[in-house]
Amino acid sequence: MSNESIVSGFDGEICDYLEIRLQKADGKEADILISLSGSVDAYNAECLRRRVMMVIAAGFKRLHFILSGVDSISSTGVAVFLSLQKVVAEKGGVIAMVNMPPKIKGVFELLCLKTFFRCIESSDSQS
Repeated sequence: MSNESIVSGFDGEICDYLEIRLQKADGKEADILISLSGSVDAYNAECLRRRVMMVIAAGFKRLHFILSGVDSISSTGVAVFLSLQKVVAEKGGVIAMVNMPPKIKGVFELLCLKTFFRCIESSDSQS
């Protein structure tokens, strides 16, 4: 299933240095897996925010970010996740960070954000 078949217009904008893939969660209508590969930084953070807002506007409110392919994240990237968390929470949803590489997990721990976001080890444990 392509990104476009899940969220119409999603692939209309490409984020520099960041690939985003969508996958519907089995049997859970409001859940979506969002796999990221590359860097989340000042060059693409706003693009990421716009594209994820399209996902939220399409009715998804439980967002599972698969971060195993993320090699770096800047403070601007972290700020995007914080703003998205606020939007999703206002809609009664939640964001989960899945499969964080040690380097990314360290950033979240350093900023005391592991308690702000639900952090899980694999997409199999997303329920």
